[in-house]
Amino acid sequence: MTTQEFNLEEVYDEKISPLLKQIIEVCNEHDLPMVASFCYSLDKDGKNAVVNTVLNFEDRTPERLQHAAKAIYGEHNCILQLPTPTKKEQSK
Repeated sequence: MTTQEFNLEEVYDEKISPLLKQIIEVCNEHDLPMVASFCYSLDKDGKNAVVNTVLNFEDRTPERLQHAAKAIYGEHNCILQLPTPTKKEQSK
């Protein structure tokens, strides 16, 4: 299987990240569990850049979302993972 290279870091920084921050605020305010994962770049060597967010609230997170979070993070018990700033966001 051939995978096409791409770099959409600017799209993530400018369009998705601000929306995701708003979504996280609303979810935190209402204890609403969520899982989100974005792969914004892939290079010719197969290395990718990914931003993952998991909000897991005790006794509220369905098993399906727990499985999705484990698929993203492995077996780590991730309670809250805020979006990782990209290089461009870190330089602001």
